[in-house]
Amino acid sequence: MLSNRIRGIVIVLMVALVAALGGCSFFGDSHPTASPHSNLPPGLTSGVTDASPAPSGWYRVLNGQSFVAQQGAQPGLTGSRSRPGMLAGCPAPVSSAGGAPPVLVLSIDGGHTWESKRITGAAPLPTCSVLTDTRQPNTYVVGPGSLGSGFPPTVYATNDAGKSWHALTAPNGYNISTIATSTTLVDGHLFTVLQPSSGSAWRFAELTLPDGAWQMLDTHLPYRVMTGAPPNTYTPPMDFSVDLDDPSHLYTAMPTGSQGVALYATRDSGATWKQVYAWPTSTQVAVWTAPDNHVYAQDQIDTNTANQFFYSADGGAAWSGSGLHERGADQVFVGPDGRVITLYNGKLFNLDPATGIFTAIGAAPSLRVGVICAITSGSHATLVCGDQYDTYARPLPALP
Repeated sequence: MLSNRIRGIVIVLMVALVAALGGCSFFGDSHPTASPHSNLPPGLTSGVTDASPAPSGWYRVLNGQSFVAQQGAQPGLTGSRSRPGMLAGCPAPVSSAGGAPPVLVLSIDGGHTWESKRITGAAPLPTCSVLTDTRQPNTYVVGPGSLGSGFPPTVYATNDAGKSWHALTAPNGYNISTIATSTTLVDGHLFTVLQPSSGSAWRFAELTLPDGAWQMLDTHLPYRVMTGAPPNTYTPPMDFSVDLDDPSHLYTAMPTGSQGVALYATRDSGATWKQVYAWPTSTQVAVWTAPDNHVYAQDQIDTNTANQFFYSADGGAAWSGSGLHERGADQVFVGPDGRVITLYNGKLFNLDPATGIFTAIGAAPSLRVGVICAITSGSHATLVCGDQYDTYARPLPALP
């Protein structure tokens, strides 16, 4: 069997051969770049490149481009569940003061080569985020990676892998938030927190692509009224996630007071909600979903010293807890196949859900500001980690 290193070389040589023969595109209307270190896919704006060698065991991805342009922004890179092995990104040039028009980029070989898909009419963005549909392999949503002055409220969707795009608009008085983990795309259904632009309440909502009506999911969701806030102003979900195969099945983490977080679940698109877990002394919880009804949660800020990582294999009916290194310091990344990788103190760890044990899988690259990681699935799974300046990738060990 070929080693991962040899296999990667073979893939690059095959792509170069296809390009030399005037060959076909993987996705239709543009050709992949033959080198990840020099030429960029069409449509991308050149940024400041880094001539230093990649860390041992890693290779550099799209030199001069960044998938996270500012700390706290939604990362512009993700793996695809509906197309195993696929990376989807929306990079920005390194050290670009004014931003650049968003471009969807796709890679099927761990970031060695890329296809680019321009978004006609899209305005420049200081940061950019990308969502991949968990069931429809050609459906993507691209939008601002953060909110603030200078960020247009429009996001763009495609159901043909970027050949054509249509704009999505929020209801009057709102913007579509794509910050943090507040947006998910499942079987043509976009889930988002709607940010008020004119003093109205935050809302948790769903839009059926491309032209469906907005549906509010929080009408029956237990909300905590914010102290001192105007009437009908509520705390939005601090995090949520949607079943990868069933858009009617959602989970959301909600504060229960000045302290305490509860996890609620619905199986009927918000008509009814049920509490499935609670952290009485927590003030911040993140939640992820994974295949086969698995749910993960991280208790990030807590006055208690109990477990910090929790997982359920039955949709939230039963839970197991596992300790991390330091509360709030471990970064958790969940892949499209349910793989869980944590980053702590420069080291990477892989979770075995059957045992609850995290196993060290090596050192992370030396990254600086706004660190993000994305995971691809399949027989040649890849881990991609980056910051505002560089992005690196490496093969992953097989799942247990």
